Amino acid sequence: KRVNTRFEVALRQITEANADVLRKDKFPSLSADVAHWWGILRPGEPVSFSDVRPVGQGLASIDIKCSVLDDPDDPTTDEHLIEELGDLLYQVEFHATIAEQEGRFTIADVARGVHDKLVRRHPHVFGDVQVDGADQVVRNWDAIKRDEKQRTSVFDGVPNSQPSLGYAYAVQRKAAKVGFDWPDIHGAIPKIAEETAEVLQAIEQHDDRATADEIGDLLFAVVNVARHAGVEPEAALRAAAQKFRRRFEAVERLAVQRGIDLQRTAHLPDGLATLDALWDQVKSRE
Repeated sequence: KRVNTRFEVALRQITEANADVLRKDKFPSLSADVAHWWGILRPGEPVSFSDVRPVGQGLASIDIKCSVLDDPDDPTTDEHLIEELGDLLYQVEFHATIAEQEGRFTIADVARGVHDKLVRRHPHVFGDVQVDGADQVVRNWDAIKRDEKQRTSVFDGVPNSQPSLGYAYAVQRKAAKVGFDWPDIHGAIPKIAEETAEVLQAIEQHDDRATADEIGDLLFAVVNVARHAGVEPEAALRAAAQKFRRRFEAVERLAVQRGIDLQRTAHLPDGLATLDALWDQVKSRE
């Protein structure tokens, strides 16, 4: 009972109390002012969600802010984290202000909604449901969510607007929850070789459409291996891209030190060999 009470108090502090602070603070007028200068609000007129362009930009900003917060390799101080969380908080308030201007809902409705949802979907905390572990908690969450949304497909609720790697990861997880999955990673790995062969075949046939289709299948297979390995593919690919960038920037610095013009060297017969040698030196220093 003590755990349940403390958890519920924490939820209420995060939601209802903070919503009350937002109502009393300067966020509402700030959001309205900014919305006006963006050309969404007209003097004396309520905002309309039909103003798609600015609203779409705002929703894109939410995606960007979430990506920043989710980047484990981005050096983040407390001050930077406070700034990014503040930007995200403002985006939530901004869209709630648009809705309030139209008479649809307020930030308090948003806060109450997330609070009540968390209580409903944690019956092992706020009710009498007994669970054996985290997996059962997730299954209970999914079952409650499916009943609430009256969903008929396992893929209902997976947004098509997700970035491709995340979307592939999500649909694979959903299918796996109903048993459509390899028993382990050893079933998923051979698919990479199979899809690679099909990519090469399509390329050799000069079939652009088939090539694009097979490359998509190859990427999907790689995501599946990442999922079975417990690796988040978006984070893994970002880390690999950052590693490549870091190494190549070191190659650029090394080239400057040795008086090598990379642009000119790239067009020389032995240019690639020169670049590879610089790359290997940089890699050996890590």
